[in-house]
Amino acid sequence: MGLWRGGLAMGLMLAAMSQGGAQEAELGGWHLQEDRIEADFVNFDLSWIEQGLPLFALNCQQGFPEVYITVFIDPPADGAAPGELALADGERRVTMAAGGTEMQGRFAVDAMTSFGPDLAALLTGPVSVLVDGVEVARYTTDAA
Repeated sequence: MGLWRGGLAMGLMLAAMSQGGAQEAELGGWHLQEDRIEADFVNFDLSWIEQGLPLFALNCQQGFPEVYITVFIDPPADGAAPGELALADGERRVTMAAGGTEMQGRFAVDAMTSFGPDLAALLTGPVSVLVDGVEVARYTTDAA
């Protein structure tokens, strides 16, 4: 998946959404990890974790607008890689071209978008994750 980059505003939003520490995240819920690689280089990872495994993750880097999103699903029955990943809540939607790969018996669907007002608004409330138009999960900022 390589080195991911995202915006400072996204990092601040992710920090505001964090609900507890690493020990709680192992049991389930939101987990925020901040890695300071250099003085001016900070990587933020926000993950929804269940039974110790991430199911949904956002990644960004301070100073860059890109946000990388990964959702883990069961491998597609037909073996075809998904073409679209979307975050949605009602009429509001951010749609991205997606790719995917099998990882340890699970299928990782990943996409990239830029942090902006639409994504910020989606991340402040309940958000559905759709793969090729089918809802695979729904998350809230105050769960777990």
